[in-house]
Amino acid sequence: MNKKKILIVGSTGFVGKKLYSYLVNKKYKVYGLSKSTGINLLDKKKIETKVNSIKPDAIINCAANTGSLHYVIKNSADIVHDNIICTLNIYNAARNLKKSPEIINLLANCSYDGNAKIQKESQWWNGMPHKSALSFGASRRLTHVVAEGYLSQYKIISKNFIIPGIYGPGNHLDTEKVHALDGLIIRMIKAKILNASKFHIWGSGRPVREWCYIDDLIKFIEICIKSKREFIYPINLGQKKGYSIKFLAKLISKEINFKGKIVFDKKYQDGAPIKILDNSNFKKTFTNFKFTEIKEGIKNSVAYFNSIINI
Repeated sequence: MNKKKILIVGSTGFVGKKLYSYLVNKKYKVYGLSKSTGINLLDKKKIETKVNSIKPDAIINCAANTGSLHYVIKNSADIVHDNIICTLNIYNAARNLKKSPEIINLLANCSYDGNAKIQKESQWWNGMPHKSALSFGASRRLTHVVAEGYLSQYKIISKNFIIPGIYGPGNHLDTEKVHALDGLIIRMIKAKILNASKFHIWGSGRPVREWCYIDDLIKFIEICIKSKREFIYPINLGQKKGYSIKFLAKLISKEINFKGKIVFDKKYQDGAPIKILDNSNFKKTFTNFKFTEIKEGIKNSVAYFNSIINI
C-alpha cells in the first residue's frame, strides 16, 4: 500500500471519479469529497472539518461548476461564485493543517485571452477570456491568484496545469454538463437510434478546439503527484493540435455510421474561434508523455456511449 494520502475534491464528477478508481488501483490511500458524498463544497466549515480529519499529502482539485457553452452562458453568475468559493474553501482548509498538503489544480484553457489562437503560458494573463466563457475562464485565473497568495503567506505548494476539453468513456449523459465532443457523440447516437434524417449543431461548426482523452489526463495527474517540481505558474497540458466542430462531427458520424444530414444552425453564438494550447514547455518538461490520437479516442468513446444509451 502506497502511504501517500490523496484527497480528490469533486470525486464523483467525470474526472474525479475516473481518477479515484485509477489511484485506488495504484494502491494509494484515496479519499473523496463532493456534493454526492454529502459534503457541500461551498460549505467552508464542512470542508475544513473533513480535510482536517484526513490530513492528506495531496489534494487534487477536480471540482468545477461548468458545462456546455450554453450552460456556462445561462449560469454565469453561479459559475463565478461557486468556483471561486470552492477554491478558497480548499486552500483555507489546507492552511489549517500542521503539515500542508500540495494542491493540484486543473485550469481550463478557456481562461486564455479569447483572441489567442495559439495559447502560450507567457501570454496567459494577456487580454480577457472570450465573453461566452468569461465567468468560468476568469474563475480559473483567480485560482492561480489564490495559489500564489497561499504560497506566499502559508507556504502551501500548488501545481497548476491548463487543460483542454476532456472527453471519453465515463462522462455524463447530460449534454448540458459535458463539453462539445462528448455532447456530439451522445446526441448523434440518439439521433441514429431514432432514425433522424437531420442532425442539428448550434453554431457554424468552424470553431477549432484541442481535446485530451480522459485516460491521458488521469495518467498525467499521477505523474504530477509523484513529481518533486513546483508548477505554481501554470503549464499547458498541450499537444498543439486542434479540430473544428465540423471535422469532429464528420468523424463521429463515420464511426457511428449515421446517415442523416448534418445541419449547422448559425443563429446560435459560436464560442472563441480557436483554442489550441502551445506545447513547447510541456514537451521540454514531460518528454516521454504520449497522448491518445483523436480517432482512437473517439472510437473508444463511441463504443462506451453506445453501450449505455437507451431510448
